[in-house]
Amino acid sequence: MENWGESDDLGVLARLVEPAGLAVADVGCGRGDLARALARRGARVLALEPEPRQAADNRAAPEPGVEFVEGRAQALPAADGSLDLVVFGSSLHHVPGDVMDTALAEAHRALKPGTGLLVVLEPEVDNTLARLMQPFHDETAVRRTAQAAIGRVASRFAERHTFVYDQTYRYPDFEAFVAEVVGARYNSHRRETAATPEVAALFAAGRNGLNFAFDHRMRADVLRGPRAR
Repeated sequence: MENWGESDDLGVLARLVEPAGLAVADVGCGRGDLARALARRGARVLALEPEPRQAADNRAAPEPGVEFVEGRAQALPAADGSLDLVVFGSSLHHVPGDVMDTALAEAHRALKPGTGLLVVLEPEVDNTLARLMQPFHDETAVRRTAQAAIGRVASRFAERHTFVYDQTYRYPDFEAFVAEVVGARYNSHRRETAATPEVAALFAAGRNGLNFAFDHRMRADVLRGPRAR
C-alpha cells in the first residue's frame, strides 16, 4: 500500500483536490479544525457534529464559510447531488456499527454524480498511540468495522484508491496526555480510568528525547465518481 509519509489531514486533502470553490461536508467534525482550514482555503463547508456540547461550542465560535450544525452522519442534512466532497476525518469509527452503512450511503446520496469525492480518513487498527490507549479505550473492533463498511460502499463508486500516511502525537509529560484524553468531548473518559499505572508505564516507553512520542498511522480511502443511484 502506498505511503504518503508524514502529513496532517488537510495536507492529504489538498493533495487530492483543490478546496477553493468546493461544497464540502465534514462529517463528525469534532472541534471543527479541518472544516475551518478548508474554509480558509476557499471551500464552503457544512460541519456536522453529533455531540451536543461540542456542536454548541462550534456554533459559538463561527468561521466564515463554515456552517456548524448538530447532526448525525446517518441523516446528512444536504440535498441529493449537492456536494463536491464529503470527508470523514477519524470519525467513521465513532458512528454506531449498525448505521455505518447508512452513513456512507448518505454521503453517496449527497455527492454530485460522476464527479463527487468521498474521503474517509481512519486510524489504522494498530499503532503505538492505539496501544497506549488500549487499556481504557480499545478501538480495535470499531476500526475494523469501519473498514468493512468502506469496503461495502466502494462498489457504488467508479474509482477507489487507498494509501496510508503518518502522524506523530507528542506530549511533554503524562499529565498532558491525560488532560487531552479526559477533555475530549467525543469520548467519556474519566481520569481514574486513564491515569493508571498500566497506562503510565506504556506512556513512559514512548520517551523520545525531551518529550514522549507515539505514532498514529492513518489510512485514507478515496472513493471518486458516485455511480447512479
